[in-house]
Amino acid sequence: MHLHSGSGVFGSINYFLFSSRPIDQDQGTFSNNRESAPIINGSEGPYKRGALMKFLPKLALGLLASSLASSFLIVPPALADESSSDNFLTRLEDALTAGQVSASLRYRYANIEQAGFAQDAAASTYQIMFGYESGELAGFSFMGQVRHVGALSSERYNSTTNGLVQYPVEADPEATEVDQLFLRYNGIPNLSVTLGRRKLSWGNQRFVSALGWRQNNRSFDGIVVESTPVNGLAFRYAYSQNVNRAFTDESPVGNFDGDFHLFNGIYSGLEGSTLTGYAYVNDFDDAFALGLSSQTFGANFTTSHAFDNATVGLTLEFANQSDYGNHPSSYDANYYRVEPSLSAYGFTVKAGYEVLEGDGSNSFKTPFALLHAYNGWADQFLATPGQGLEDTYGSVSYRFGAHGTPELFDGITATVAYHEFQAENISMDYGTEWDASLIIPINEHFSTGFKYADYQSDGFKVDTTKAWWFVTIRY
Repeated sequence: MHLHSGSGVFGSINYFLFSSRPIDQDQGTFSNNRESAPIINGSEGPYKRGALMKFLPKLALGLLASSLASSFLIVPPALADESSSDNFLTRLEDALTAGQVSASLRYRYANIEQAGFAQDAAASTYQIMFGYESGELAGFSFMGQVRHVGALSSERYNSTTNGLVQYPVEADPEATEVDQLFLRYNGIPNLSVTLGRRKLSWGNQRFVSALGWRQNNRSFDGIVVESTPVNGLAFRYAYSQNVNRAFTDESPVGNFDGDFHLFNGIYSGLEGSTLTGYAYVNDFDDAFALGLSSQTFGANFTTSHAFDNATVGLTLEFANQSDYGNHPSSYDANYYRVEPSLSAYGFTVKAGYEVLEGDGSNSFKTPFALLHAYNGWADQFLATPGQGLEDTYGSVSYRFGAHGTPELFDGITATVAYHEFQAENISMDYGTEWDASLIIPINEHFSTGFKYADYQSDGFKVDTTKAWWFVTIRY
């Protein structure tokens, strides 16, 4: 298991409590005015992080500190009437025994055929997770989860850390790591604060995801504040200094270090509709990731309405992204997506048009997204090309279990999707892709499935075919 002492979860706690970073690094204003941010040795001197970005994590920590104070300084007089070491130990025992243990096993076999490689990849990997979440004591609880990923039989794939570069990549390296470890406080109505290492999956996961498809997941070391001040309105803010990536700590690119601010505001007070506004302000410190430093502001509107035997849905999304902090150049790029859908008699049909702009050098980027779920399952566009990306797509899925289908097939979902990829900034075809999946739930604990992806290049990257079979057991 790997826990950073100078970075990661303990490094983050050290920063919050002891201000381990020099304060003068964070002076200045929240501005993109580069004239007021002199370049010094490739960085932006004392102005590279805005005052607002400096203030938000301290505000979040202040909420946690005030929660601690209210629990241990204000409440004790009320507890004094019943307090005793025996009583405390009894309450602690109750909180621990009220906790929940979780365990899961996922086996996956992947076969990858990719032009340019003499040998196909065959990855036979498994993921084991064990977790425990306690009950509450004075509003506090904690959660811990450990993940182990291994390979069965001899490895015949490039995991990104095993050195087998003669095979195509299936980015599931062997590792044993702490997946989650955090303290939560729920003692204030409509407010939750967590401190530590936590997996985050927000909304449609286009921007913030725990990367559930990979055997090794993504987690954020830092503080998360979630609030529901009134019905239909929710806010969430996360600050992290270290993001644990699927490449694991064994990889030189296994972590992102920097200052990462994630914010969502969600309004669901409109019948059948949800409006989400978001801001992601990320400053990467790693030399290999400086070009990911950016500030993104956008909104997503999703609506769904039922008419007799059919349901009509629509998703609209727009965001603007520009350089921020340590980014070595200046750019401005937009993102937009339109996706109507129709569901009837077990079928769901979707059509979509998604655009990530580029100017030839810089493009709209989503480094914390569930990338596998977007722009084709063959994973050819995990990084947005410099010329941008236009994805015109459609899908048809069918869920068994109604309209006379045999009971044996209840819950099975079959999906077929098609993508056409083009450059956004110039006239250029990238390629096309067919995807297909079959998900088979056996019961509440056991499921299996198949996925297939076939990318045909028109000049961008190379022809790639991938097939997976997987089995999941979860308790």
